[in-house]
Amino acid sequence: MPSRVRAEGASERTWPVAARRGVPLAAARWRRVARRVLLVTLTLLVRAYCHLCDEMRDALAPIAAAHAAAVETIDIDAAGNEVLAAAWGECVPVLFAGAPDATRELCHYHLDRDRVVAALAATPVALETKIR
Repeated sequence: MPSRVRAEGASERTWPVAARRGVPLAAARWRRVARRVLLVTLTLLVRAYCHLCDEMRDALAPIAAAHAAAVETIDIDAAGNEVLAAAWGECVPVLFAGAPDATRELCHYHLDRDRVVAALAATPVALETKIR
């Protein structure tokens, strides 16, 4: 097997893994970028003193991990989030598929597991396995 020269910009962490698998570094970096692009983001609006928010965050974590989804948590009482507080303050915790928008709301108060799983399954993250 010919020796591989580490591509400029490849991190020390990815080089040994790519080299051991016999994958050219350019392809390994491309795959990493492709997975990052396909990653789904769930947005959870919370309040610091809200026990329902804590429960939803804890229940959502394993579902998000299983579907390679990122969870962005936004405290609506923080400075700069007055618009979100005015729109969603009575419904906290609120979970959205993507950015906060009435058309993207998945659930509020309690996690609707079936609806969240269905929304995550309908996204292009399933293509990640074909990229490898």
